[in-house]
Amino acid sequence: VYETNSIISSICLRTRFPLLLIIVCTLINLPTHDELILNPLATGLYFTVGYSLYKNPLLFSFLKVHWKYYFAVGIVGFVFYLLLETKDSTDISNAKTNREYLTVFTTGFIRSLCAVLLSYACIGVAEKYYASYNTKLRYISDATYWMYLMHLPVVTLITFLMFNIQIPVGIKFTIAIGATFIVCLGTYRYLVRTTPLSNLLNGKRYPAKRTGL
Repeated sequence: VYETNSIISSICLRTRFPLLLIIVCTLINLPTHDELILNPLATGLYFTVGYSLYKNPLLFSFLKVHWKYYFAVGIVGFVFYLLLETKDSTDISNAKTNREYLTVFTTGFIRSLCAVLLSYACIGVAEKYYASYNTKLRYISDATYWMYLMHLPVVTLITFLMFNIQIPVGIKFTIAIGATFIVCLGTYRYLVRTTPLSNLLNGKRYPAKRTGL
Protein backbone atom coordinates (compact mmCIF):
# COMPACT_ATOMS: atom_id res chain seq x y z
CA VAL A 1 0.00 0.00 0.00
CA TYR A 2 2.83 2.40 0.92
CA GLU A 3 4.64 1.70 -2.36
CA THR A 4 1.41 2.26 -4.32
CA ASN A 5 0.78 5.60 -2.57
CA SER A 6 4.39 6.59 -3.23
CA ILE A 7 4.05 5.82 -6.94
CA ILE A 8 0.78 7.79 -7.18
CA SER A 9 2.35 10.72 -5.35
CA SER A 10 5.38 10.68 -7.67
CA ILE A 11 3.25 10.60 -10.82
CA CYS A 12 0.59 13.09 -9.77
CA LEU A 13 2.19 15.46 -7.25
CA ARG A 14 5.98 15.36 -7.51
CA THR A 15 6.60 15.32 -11.24
CA ARG A 16 8.12 18.27 -13.11
CA PHE A 17 5.38 17.97 -15.73
CA PRO A 18 2.16 17.67 -13.68
CA LEU A 19 -0.21 16.68 -16.50
CA LEU A 20 -2.06 14.09 -14.41
CA LEU A 21 -2.47 16.60 -11.58
CA ILE A 22 -3.95 19.14 -14.01
CA ILE A 23 -6.43 16.56 -15.32
CA VAL A 24 -7.45 15.59 -11.77
CA CYS A 25 -7.89 19.27 -10.86
CA THR A 26 -10.04 19.75 -13.96
CA LEU A 27 -12.36 16.85 -13.19
CA ILE A 28 -12.73 17.78 -9.51
CA ASN A 29 -13.38 21.46 -10.22
CA LEU A 30 -15.85 21.07 -13.09
CA PRO A 31 -19.00 20.62 -10.94
CA THR A 32 -18.46 23.93 -9.11
CA HIS A 33 -16.67 25.89 -11.88
CA ASP A 34 -13.54 26.22 -9.70
CA GLU A 35 -15.45 27.65 -6.71
CA LEU A 36 -13.32 26.22 -3.88
CA ILE A 37 -15.71 27.24 -1.09
CA LEU A 38 -18.32 24.90 -2.56
CA ASN A 39 -15.79 22.15 -3.25
CA PRO A 40 -13.79 21.02 -0.19
CA LEU A 41 -12.34 18.13 -2.19
CA ALA A 42 -10.64 20.56 -4.56
CA THR A 43 -9.43 22.68 -1.64
CA GLY A 44 -7.97 19.57 -0.02
CA LEU A 45 -6.23 18.66 -3.26
CA TYR A 46 -4.42 22.01 -3.40
CA PHE A 47 -3.33 21.62 0.22
CA THR A 48 -2.03 18.14 -0.67
CA VAL A 49 -0.07 19.57 -3.60
CA GLY A 50 1.50 22.17 -1.32
CA TYR A 51 2.46 19.57 1.26
CA SER A 52 3.93 17.33 -1.44
CA LEU A 53 6.04 20.22 -2.76
CA TYR A 54 7.31 20.91 0.73
CA LYS A 55 8.53 17.31 0.91
CA ASN A 56 10.20 17.44 -2.52
CA PRO A 57 13.40 19.54 -2.46
CA LEU A 58 14.47 18.28 -5.90
CA LEU A 59 11.35 19.76 -7.50
CA PHE A 60 11.93 22.99 -5.59
CA SER A 61 15.42 23.19 -7.09
CA PHE A 62 14.05 22.51 -10.57
CA LEU A 63 11.38 25.21 -10.23
CA LYS A 64 14.01 27.65 -9.03
CA VAL A 65 15.94 27.26 -12.30
CA HIS A 66 13.10 26.79 -14.80
CA TRP A 67 10.28 28.93 -13.35
CA LYS A 68 10.19 31.13 -16.48
CA TYR A 69 8.99 28.24 -18.63
CA TYR A 70 6.10 27.46 -16.28
CA PHE A 71 5.25 31.17 -16.28
CA ALA A 72 5.32 31.43 -20.08
CA VAL A 73 3.08 28.41 -20.63
CA GLY A 74 0.74 29.60 -17.87
CA ILE A 75 0.37 33.05 -19.47
CA VAL A 76 -0.22 31.59 -22.93
CA GLY A 77 -2.84 29.28 -21.44
CA PHE A 78 -4.49 32.22 -19.70
CA VAL A 79 -4.79 34.12 -22.99
CA PHE A 80 -6.41 31.09 -24.63
CA TYR A 81 -8.76 30.76 -21.67
CA LEU A 82 -9.89 34.38 -21.99
CA LEU A 83 -10.60 33.83 -25.68
CA LEU A 84 -12.60 30.66 -25.04
CA GLU A 85 -14.45 32.10 -22.05
CA THR A 86 -15.46 35.17 -24.03
CA LYS A 87 -16.67 33.07 -26.93
CA ASP A 88 -18.58 30.45 -24.97
CA SER A 89 -19.01 30.46 -21.19
CA THR A 90 -21.40 27.49 -20.97
CA ASP A 91 -21.43 25.83 -17.54
CA ILE A 92 -21.36 22.05 -17.23
CA SER A 93 -24.84 22.05 -15.69
CA ASN A 94 -26.18 23.74 -18.84
CA ALA A 95 -24.20 21.76 -21.40
CA LYS A 96 -26.36 19.62 -23.68
CA THR A 97 -24.34 18.77 -26.78
CA ASN A 98 -21.00 17.03 -27.13
CA ARG A 99 -19.50 20.28 -28.38
CA GLU A 100 -20.64 22.14 -25.27
CA TYR A 101 -19.25 19.41 -23.00
CA LEU A 102 -15.95 19.57 -24.89
CA THR A 103 -15.85 23.35 -24.50
CA VAL A 104 -16.56 23.11 -20.78
CA PHE A 105 -13.84 20.51 -20.28
CA THR A 106 -11.34 22.46 -22.41
CA THR A 107 -11.86 25.72 -20.52
CA GLY A 108 -11.72 23.83 -17.23
CA PHE A 109 -8.51 22.11 -18.26
CA ILE A 110 -6.90 25.43 -19.24
CA ARG A 111 -7.97 27.01 -15.93
CA SER A 112 -6.34 24.18 -14.02
CA LEU A 113 -3.27 24.35 -16.26
CA CYS A 114 -2.87 28.05 -15.50
CA ALA A 115 -3.47 27.58 -11.77
CA VAL A 116 -0.88 24.81 -11.42
CA LEU A 117 1.82 26.18 -13.73
CA LEU A 118 1.60 29.78 -12.50
CA SER A 119 1.71 28.51 -8.92
CA TYR A 120 4.84 26.52 -9.75
CA ALA A 121 6.31 29.62 -11.42
CA CYS A 122 5.63 31.79 -8.35
CA ILE A 123 7.23 29.17 -6.10
CA GLY A 124 10.28 29.11 -8.37
CA VAL A 125 10.57 32.91 -8.31
CA ALA A 126 10.28 32.96 -4.52
CA GLU A 127 12.95 30.29 -4.17
CA LYS A 128 15.29 32.08 -6.58
CA TYR A 129 14.96 35.70 -5.45
CA TYR A 130 13.57 35.64 -1.92
CA ALA A 131 15.24 32.65 -0.28
CA SER A 132 17.60 34.73 1.87
CA TYR A 133 16.37 35.94 5.24
CA ASN A 134 14.60 39.29 5.34
CA THR A 135 12.85 40.61 8.46
CA LYS A 136 9.96 42.28 6.64
CA LEU A 137 9.39 39.36 4.29
CA ARG A 138 9.56 36.99 7.27
CA TYR A 139 6.82 39.00 8.98
CA ILE A 140 4.58 38.90 5.91
CA SER A 141 5.35 35.21 5.45
CA ASP A 142 4.21 34.50 9.01
CA ALA A 143 1.02 36.44 8.34
CA THR A 144 0.14 34.79 5.03
CA TYR A 145 -1.76 31.78 6.40
CA TRP A 146 -3.94 34.00 8.58
CA MET A 147 -4.47 36.35 5.62
CA TYR A 148 -5.42 33.38 3.46
CA LEU A 149 -8.01 32.26 5.98
CA MET A 150 -9.44 35.74 6.56
CA HIS A 151 -9.27 37.45 3.19
CA LEU A 152 -12.43 36.02 1.63
CA PRO A 153 -15.03 37.38 4.11
CA VAL A 154 -13.13 40.68 4.33
CA VAL A 155 -12.92 41.24 0.58
CA THR A 156 -16.56 40.16 0.21
CA LEU A 157 -17.68 42.70 2.80
CA ILE A 158 -15.61 45.49 1.26
CA THR A 159 -16.86 44.84 -2.27
CA PHE A 160 -20.44 44.62 -0.98
CA LEU A 161 -20.08 48.03 0.70
CA MET A 162 -18.86 49.49 -2.60
CA PHE A 163 -21.60 47.86 -4.67
CA ASN A 164 -23.63 51.06 -5.22
CA ILE A 165 -20.65 53.41 -5.51
CA GLN A 166 -20.32 54.63 -9.08
CA ILE A 167 -16.58 54.43 -9.70
CA PRO A 168 -14.57 52.41 -12.25
CA VAL A 169 -14.20 48.70 -11.54
CA GLY A 170 -10.42 48.98 -11.59
CA ILE A 171 -10.51 51.51 -8.76
CA LYS A 172 -12.90 49.32 -6.77
CA PHE A 173 -10.57 46.37 -7.28
CA THR A 174 -7.56 48.38 -6.08
CA ILE A 175 -9.43 49.62 -3.00
CA ALA A 176 -10.67 46.13 -2.17
CA ILE A 177 -7.21 44.58 -2.45
CA GLY A 178 -5.49 47.35 -0.49
CA ALA A 179 -8.09 47.50 2.27
CA THR A 180 -8.18 43.71 2.60
CA PHE A 181 -4.40 43.59 2.91
CA ILE A 182 -4.41 46.26 5.63
CA VAL A 183 -7.24 44.63 7.60
CA CYS A 184 -5.77 41.12 7.40
CA LEU A 185 -2.25 42.25 8.28
CA GLY A 186 -3.54 44.45 11.11
CA THR A 187 -5.65 41.68 12.64
CA TYR A 188 -2.68 39.34 12.39
CA ARG A 189 -0.56 41.83 14.31
CA TYR A 190 -3.01 42.33 17.17
CA LEU A 191 -5.10 39.14 17.24
CA VAL A 192 -2.73 36.38 16.13
CA ARG A 193 1.01 37.04 16.28
CA THR A 194 1.33 37.20 20.08
CA THR A 195 -1.56 34.83 20.90
CA PRO A 196 -1.97 31.04 21.01
CA LEU A 197 -3.42 31.23 17.49
CA SER A 198 0.11 31.83 16.23
CA ASN A 199 1.17 28.46 17.66
CA LEU A 200 -1.65 26.81 15.75
CA LEU A 201 -1.05 28.58 12.43
CA ASN A 202 2.74 29.01 12.40
CA GLY A 203 4.05 26.67 15.07
CA LYS A 204 5.49 29.62 16.95
CA ARG A 205 4.19 32.39 19.18
CA TYR A 206 6.04 35.68 19.16
CA PRO A 207 6.41 37.64 22.41
CA ALA A 208 4.63 40.96 22.65
CA LYS A 209 6.91 43.97 22.44
CA ARG A 210 6.62 46.19 25.47
CA THR A 211 7.41 49.86 25.35
CA GLY A 212 8.25 51.84 28.45
CA LEU A 213 6.35 54.93 29.43
